[in-house]
Amino acid sequence: RKRQHPEKTDFIKQLSQMLPSHDNGSKHTAKKVGDFFKQKKIKVLNWQPQSPDLNLIEHLWEVMERLWENIEVQVCMNLVDSMPRRLQVVTEVAKGGPTKY
Repeated sequence: RKRQHPEKTDFIKQLSQMLPSHDNGSKHTAKKVGDFFKQKKIKVLNWQPQSPDLNLIEHLWEVMERLWENIEVQVCMNLVDSMPRRLQVVTEVAKGGPTKY
């Protein structure tokens, strides 16, 4: 019998107390995935194919698109202009570590 990491065991326990959902993509509906959920007694929301109403990320993208349309061009230009400074800080000063950016 394989020994599981405590974090993995905790995650599976939490998952069994939720109602996970997925979009019926082949990676989610593979037999191995279904067997895992059954073995762990995890119920999964019955997701209708091609149902963007249930996919919250689709709604979030819509909000992001509206926000994007309202960003001033100068904000984008400032970000582009800051790239040489950012690269210098990351490569020379922080040597790949955290920065103020």
